[in-house]
Amino acid sequence: MKTVHTPWLENVTLDFLFPGTFRRQRLLPPLHPGQASYVWEVTTTAQTVIVRTTRFSVLPNEDFWQGAWRLFGADTRRLERLAAINARLRRTWTVPVPRVLRYRRYRDRLFAVVERLPGTVLGDFGRLSDLEWFRIGQGLARTHQHTVSRFGPPTVWTGLSSGWSLDKFWNRLGQTAEFLKARYYPEDRALDAYWTDIRAHWQHLSPLQAAVPIMLDWDPTQFLVEGDRLTGLIDTELYVTGPAELELVGVEYFLTDRAVEPFRAGYTAIRPLPVLAPYRPVFRLLLRLMSFQGPIPWKDWMAMPAWLD
Repeated sequence: MKTVHTPWLENVTLDFLFPGTFRRQRLLPPLHPGQASYVWEVTTTAQTVIVRTTRFSVLPNEDFWQGAWRLFGADTRRLERLAAINARLRRTWTVPVPRVLRYRRYRDRLFAVVERLPGTVLGDFGRLSDLEWFRIGQGLARTHQHTVSRFGPPTVWTGLSSGWSLDKFWNRLGQTAEFLKARYYPEDRALDAYWTDIRAHWQHLSPLQAAVPIMLDWDPTQFLVEGDRLTGLIDTELYVTGPAELELVGVEYFLTDRAVEPFRAGYTAIRPLPVLAPYRPVFRLLLRLMSFQGPIPWKDWMAMPAWLD
């Protein structure tokens, strides 16, 4: 994914957000290509906070963003959703989630002033202890306890929109997958080795029974760490309402033979793990079509260990 640069935003002075108290600001570098937000650390006479605004004026014409929007209506330009998302996640996650303190619109962008949490960005899940993997499992399971009968953007589980009926999910997924293949992988022979069988598979899956809050862009850069302890889940704009199985198939990519048991123990301390085997081929195909973790060769991606079976 490409990182979008908007010169006026990169050079904007944020004193309009802090009349009479502004001291200094620091634009933080992107944590990964395609990062959805500009993020500043701002110091005032009273406190240090984080300021966020979207990098995008239009939805990017890239596989990840198009897939997230077409299947779930996910749109990180809708920064006004962030306060409700974080407020709900604060009730469930075992890792702190920052409060949104206030918003202000300036020119054509909405800016959010957000609580600054301690710690530095986690660069690698491999550095986490068993205890922290246990906490991640618990946090995910506690969030998955919030079930709803429709899927779509995060506003479905925050109660602000209706989304789509669960019996439409596989059809919408199929349309999204067909679009992504035609647009971004029209002559990918390696994909063709999986496409026909998996396409037939999703057409015969039973309707979903429930949807839950799920994070589409799992990555260590979503988390803060201080010493050996997680101190924050900070990048939540790409939460949507969808099947728990999809998020867990994504998390499997980051698990190892050491991490899987504490993660499983944390999750099952709250709720049983869903059965992933019927859904894994379809969700792995979708995530790779969206370049969930970049252009990993299809053979390697589809053959990842099924850690959570």
